[in-house]
Amino acid sequence: MEFRNYKTFLEQFKPEHQSIFHLAVTVERYFYFAEIQVNIFKEKIDQMYHRSNDERFSDTCYSSCFAMYAHIRTCLEANKRLADELQRLKSDTELKEFRDQHSAHIQNIIDIANNIVKHPLDKNGKVQFYEPGGFDNVGEVTIYEWSSTDDHHFELPKIHPLKDLQRVFDYLETVSVIYLKIIN
Repeated sequence: MEFRNYKTFLEQFKPEHQSIFHLAVTVERYFYFAEIQVNIFKEKIDQMYHRSNDERFSDTCYSSCFAMYAHIRTCLEANKRLADELQRLKSDTELKEFRDQHSAHIQNIIDIANNIVKHPLDKNGKVQFYEPGGFDNVGEVTIYEWSSTDDHHFELPKIHPLKDLQRVFDYLETVSVIYLKIIN
């Protein structure tokens, strides 16, 4: 994935906005860290489905998947700070509306990192923990969700790192057009 709009946005920074520029670079850097993990994930899934089912491949897949969500969370949190700073620089209704329109989906991706990757999760004395449960050849990962207070609680949430990374890429490419209007 190659940013076009986001690169243009980065190229337009003025020296008086260096702190904002560094936030913007952090967003890009952590996106690419996430992309590296997704590429490893895809490569190992392909290898796993073309070879015998070796546990090393599945462990690497899970590790790369979880690392992608950790990196993408950092990317999105830095992007939130970036958007906040740009809105302080210039109040912009287009940016506010765009953020409001996409906030639920972005929060869902952050929640995957916070709830599934960073576990066990303690909520009011109820501990939930997650285990990788399997994946298919197109990159959808099934997670086992367990509860420490309910032996019968068992869910199978699914996550899709390939689709989520693409969604974040599209989001950043679109929001960077709005960012560019603000700094110019």
